[in-house]
Amino acid sequence: METITETKPYIYEAKGLEKEVQKTIEKIQDYVKDNDYQVEGDISSLIKKGLFSSKLRIAIGNASKSKKKKLNKRIRKVNKRMTLRGVNLFFNFVLKKILESKEKIKVLLSIKEITIQDKRKKWKEARDISEKLLSEYKEEKGDFYK
Repeated sequence: METITETKPYIYEAKGLEKEVQKTIEKIQDYVKDNDYQVEGDISSLIKKGLFSSKLRIAIGNASKSKKKKLNKRIRKVNKRMTLRGVNLFFNFVLKKILESKEKIKVLLSIKEITIQDKRKKWKEARDISEKLLSEYKEEKGDFYK
């Protein structure tokens, strides 16, 4: 039995790719807002600038076919499964490779997740110390109470 997967053809036109990038950025904004993630840089100013869409369209028009193909892949990956890594790779590719800009946009974990990770790290250290002390205690005690 074969599984048939539908794949959309790659978009190579600047106008179509520019629209896809805009849609993806809007989805990313919703994802960031829903999960309370922190953003280094400003996504909304990037979209609101009228220059962004025209610069993006020109940059995509001047990009090689392989860059357009890579951009399509990044868009598909982010739209299929939104992860922090995928989002950051998407922004990095658009800003560095397509727009050749020095701007940086990075999505970071929420404050709550960072504190949870820090507390887990401290708990693991305390657990290791506790296990070490327990083994020392059992070694010292030995058969004394038997």
